[in-house]
Amino acid sequence: METVEPGESLWNQQQAISDTLYWELLQANRVYNLGYISYGVVHDLNNLLTIILARIDMAMGVDLDWKEFRHLELARTATLGAAEVVNRLRQSGDIRFDETGGLLDLDSLVLEVAEFFEPHRQEMTEVVGRPVELKVSLGGQGLVKGKATELRTALANIVMNAFDALTSQGGTVTISTEIGGTVRRIVVSDTGIGIPQELLYKIFDPFFTTKGNRGTGLGLTLAREVVERFGGKIEVNSVPGQGSAFTISLPLAQESGCIPK
Repeated sequence: METVEPGESLWNQQQAISDTLYWELLQANRVYNLGYISYGVVHDLNNLLTIILARIDMAMGVDLDWKEFRHLELARTATLGAAEVVNRLRQSGDIRFDETGGLLDLDSLVLEVAEFFEPHRQEMTEVVGRPVELKVSLGGQGLVKGKATELRTALANIVMNAFDALTSQGGTVTISTEIGGTVRRIVVSDTGIGIPQELLYKIFDPFFTTKGNRGTGLGLTLAREVVERFGGKIEVNSVPGQGSAFTISLPLAQESGCIPK
């Protein structure tokens, strides 16, 4: 049996603490640098978004069929959402979320996000060379409290990850809503590659990504931040080789009249 000298054990503990502090310092430095850099790009982003919005408004002023008008309407909604994020960065130097919000119908939110991703789905089908499907299943009724812009962005981040899981094999992304007790849920599931069990506890950590240069490692972090600020939570289940399911649970609003007594 190997013996460990008391001094050696103490040194190991100190080394572990030192490694932890070093890692936390690196993370804090990355956050600081991100905030510092944001000041330099906010002005340019705001100008670019203003130009894009003006062009969209100009295009919506001509004679269009319904499908063309709807595409522009969705682009305008996305541009306004991006402008709101930029405005929050400009005002505070970091992303701060509005916790007040209003009453939201999650079914409408899901349908809107599904429309956003339809062109992306079509493009992926061509690139992957196999069918990529997006299905929507709506169930239950009831309103939640939240801000549409922020919850839409949070949901879009999760849906984008679901599509990314299909890049090598094709498959199906399903967005569904359901009601259970005093909560309303959105479930985003995919039939993709799944997440290894040893990585599940890391996926919400800032800057953690398995996408290399294609990912920032902030999408799920910000999604969880939004959902938790409105009193909800995000849970994930995944089986490598079979797919993943992310569940957003938000409390039903008292005003919705759907809370069991």
